[in-house]
Amino acid sequence: MEKFFNLRMQKKIIIIILIMIAIFSTLGAVFLKPVYVVKIDEEVIGFVEEKNIAEKALQEIEKNLEGALKKEVIFPQEIMVEKAYNSNIDKVDTIDEIREKMKEHLDISIEAYALNVEGKDLAYLNSKKEANDILNILKENYHSKDQKNKLKEIDFVEDVKIQQRWVLIEKIQKKEEIVKYILQGKNKIYTYTLKEGDTIWDIMKEYGLALEEIEKSNPNIDLEKVKTGQKISLILSQPCINVKEVVIVSHQENIPFEIQYKTSNTLYKGDTKVVKEGIEGKKRIYTEVEKINGIEQQRKVMKEEILKEPVMKIVERGIKERPKTMATGDLIIPARGRISSNFGSRWGRVHEGIDFAMPVGTDVKAADGGKVIFSGVQNGYGNIVIINHENGYETRYAHNSKLLVQAGDRVYKGQSIAKSGNTGRSTGPHLHFEVRKNRVPVDPKRYINEFS
Repeated sequence: MEKFFNLRMQKKIIIIILIMIAIFSTLGAVFLKPVYVVKIDEEVIGFVEEKNIAEKALQEIEKNLEGALKKEVIFPQEIMVEKAYNSNIDKVDTIDEIREKMKEHLDISIEAYALNVEGKDLAYLNSKKEANDILNILKENYHSKDQKNKLKEIDFVEDVKIQQRWVLIEKIQKKEEIVKYILQGKNKIYTYTLKEGDTIWDIMKEYGLALEEIEKSNPNIDLEKVKTGQKISLILSQPCINVKEVVIVSHQENIPFEIQYKTSNTLYKGDTKVVKEGIEGKKRIYTEVEKINGIEQQRKVMKEEILKEPVMKIVERGIKERPKTMATGDLIIPARGRISSNFGSRWGRVHEGIDFAMPVGTDVKAADGGKVIFSGVQNGYGNIVIINHENGYETRYAHNSKLLVQAGDRVYKGQSIAKSGNTGRSTGPHLHFEVRKNRVPVDPKRYINEFS
């Protein structure tokens, strides 16, 4: 009986305790002053007594930023201010304290302008003007400064757009930094095929490369021995944005004149006479040249404009048979033999012809048609024949044993005029042969086709 009584008393005490806890909890909820928790993206950054304290701090941050930046700002994160009951919160933040905490955690986005290349944002700028300035700088960097060239088009190879964006303020870059980044771009290996006339120096100049750079990209090629058609590698920086320029260039060229030939029965065969001199014409050629980043890619002629018509040259050609004794202008070797002495300095004096060593009595022939002006003995020459070819040239044949022609005779090319010998100042049987142009000795080898 006593045990039963005790168990009932314990149950009553437990019930009374639970009721008291419920009463005090209710009273706590009624009489405890609530606080407000401030969260940014679910992260608790502080507590405030009133909700409007956090709201006012946020408004002040926004106002100050917009005043400094002169443009609207937004905070892309989720900012929450919620009521909370917690007897463990021993300190709440003042408006200054919560403001500083917000500054540390808030991301700031502003309205900016993106340089969008082929659908991808390359860089962000503070204003549309700055973005346009960059595009103009890129175009100006590669624009031809030659005043003779007429600009037809200048644009970008890629699809480049300026688009409005809301971006984090730290992503905004300076104009100068973006220009440098775009121009430097990335390195790209380019295969170059050498054209006729190309030199490594030309390639260095055209692509702005140092010799060491070309050597580095072609370790197995001797650059001093490259040939037309050979391929070499060039490591070139490829800008992020490429500028295409099309210009119209013009230049003058001469137009060659045509030659009209007419026959003449008063001129000998092989002779010609200019009846009317030709005059070259002039034309202006307009060419479209396409360049990418200042380097020519292709060109095509658009039109040609005749500035001056050429004047035809009229030439008469002779059909009259030429006398056999008339000079042809082409000399033959006067006799067969070994050359024993050439034209030029010999024994301290000038040797004015060439010597052919041969047996006495060998036929000596006229090198060309003409008139014999001397046949006889001259000091040093012995028996000599001199022929005037009546075209400014004269030939001499010396040291002969026998003369077959006389002064005044007309002879034809290849006609026998003497027999070789050893007369005059001679050290052995030979023919001394001279050619004189306007009375001045010249090297006969230069005028005999067989020596050419």
